[in-house]
Amino acid sequence: MTQQQQLTFNLMPDRKTWTVSELTGKIRDLLAKNFTDISVQGEISNCREAQSGHIYFTLKDDRSQVRCVYFKQQQRGIKFRPEDGLQVTIRGSISVYEQRGEYQIYVEKIGVHGHLATNFVVDIDPFDHDLGLAAFLRKLCKIFLYRRCGSTNDLI
Repeated sequence: MTQQQQLTFNLMPDRKTWTVSELTGKIRDLLAKNFTDISVQGEISNCREAQSGHIYFTLKDDRSQVRCVYFKQQQRGIKFRPEDGLQVTIRGSISVYEQRGEYQIYVEKIGVHGHLATNFVVDIDPFDHDLGLAAFLRKLCKIFLYRRCGSTNDLI
């Protein structure tokens, strides 16, 4: 009589149980390794400057959004101030803000997307009484800055 061989299957394989900090750290390492020098295009929203001088904003398109931080020391030589509604191209790297477990882009360079000066000229109506003098002057300053900046390729 031959001896039958018994096959065993491990239906419950051993799995590593991660702590939240370990998992977040692994994700941070993967993102930092694979997304070191990226360019991303989108519209700025929720832009705010912190007391530290860092600028925090969300970069979005019609389907997604990502948080961004533009550290004060990276802002040297910037030719315009980021603000809500601007179409920009940013260059930077992705990392994880571990306290919230969210990924964000650390912005190194930022540029206005395309030549927006002509769009602002069309939008300005000097006889628009709802606009107000201060808003009219702000738009004129933007035109001047955008013409000095040129396209995003000049900044990035």
